[in-house]
Amino acid sequence: MRAGARIWSGLGLVCLALAAAGLRADDGLDDHWVLRGVALGMREPSAAVPVFNPLTHAYLGQVPLDPNDWDSAFQASLRNYGGWELGQGLRLEWNLLASAETASAGLSLTAQPLGRSAVLERRAYGDAQHQDNAEVDQLNLRWQTAQVSVVAGRQPVNLGQNFFFSPLDLFEPFNPQDNYRDFRSGVDALRATWSPGHFTQVEAIAVAGYAPAPEGGNATQDALWLDGPQGQGSLLLRAESGGDDWAATALGGRFAGLEVGGASLQLEGLGSSWILEGLAGQALGPPPGQTQDQGQATLGWTRQCNSWLNARVEASETAASVMGASGGSTTLRRLAAASASIQADPLWTLAPALLWYGDPGQCVAMLDAGWSASENGVLHIILSLPVLFYYSEEAHALPTQTQGQPSLLSLDYRLVI
Repeated sequence: MRAGARIWSGLGLVCLALAAAGLRADDGLDDHWVLRGVALGMREPSAAVPVFNPLTHAYLGQVPLDPNDWDSAFQASLRNYGGWELGQGLRLEWNLLASAETASAGLSLTAQPLGRSAVLERRAYGDAQHQDNAEVDQLNLRWQTAQVSVVAGRQPVNLGQNFFFSPLDLFEPFNPQDNYRDFRSGVDALRATWSPGHFTQVEAIAVAGYAPAPEGGNATQDALWLDGPQGQGSLLLRAESGGDDWAATALGGRFAGLEVGGASLQLEGLGSSWILEGLAGQALGPPPGQTQDQGQATLGWTRQCNSWLNARVEASETAASVMGASGGSTTLRRLAAASASIQADPLWTLAPALLWYGDPGQCVAMLDAGWSASENGVLHIILSLPVLFYYSEEAHALPTQTQGQPSLLSLDYRLVI
């Protein structure tokens, strides 16, 4: 079978990468393998939306929104991650990934992520429906002492606190509907952290930026682009302090083409955890006579109700404004999510969730049933179903592309070796 051959050829790329690196089971080496296979069936939204005459606003009837048959996709991946203690507080860390995927409806091309060079990635396209990938998802050198940590190279950078909508999670954030969060993709960064106390740390984070390719791509393989207001590099200062039942974070600096400032506050009280998180940004170098601002704030609540039930609720609001000499406009978007984690028995975990995307938008219900198939393996059965689609008659607008969520049914098997 052609797809199966492509999958195994893709998985073999990571083995070749490891052999070339010369990593062996020497003293100080700790590595693991993760094998993952995902079978996915999806159907585009088929909800109907009202249509109006643009001149008279007269109601003309209902028109289906992208009614498609069920499509299918399959992805297999093999990941090797771990670290190598080099002595004197030095540690080499890596995360190598090879994957192959096929989709009956065709694969969509994605832009190169912010802060991530293409030089450590390889893509092999068989045709529009098949693709093999090999990438270095993480490769960095860490120097660690009791109070100081310096990490240089490709590394995951997570600055946020909330789960679904995290304004401070700037680099390679997870999608609210992502259930697989065992690994975060890395960015090319230098991160220095000083911890003067047990609950206090101060750090500086520099993330590389890359110039657009001449043919219009998102990044070349080697062209750093850090200068000027349009440069895509990032430099942030972050401070964190806390106690037994509270933690506060503040950060500021430059994120790509924005000057940003943000903060978060986490409190423990009334048997729950409360997280308030916000970020505000202003565009660097907007057109003359114009200002561009944006911001997001999220309030999250979590509670461990008992030994088998954990609940989470989040609400978020995003605002973007453009102001000029002749006036301006502001766009608001509200989001919300509620989820639970239920330990049905020692082998089964159920995680229902409801996501609400702002007006005009959609409500999506999700259910993730996880079964511990073995000591190191788990099978997830995931159903995502739009339960409500609505249209803003006042704005006469359809949902954005991210709001038109399809129906999904997937089987996701993971094995750690």
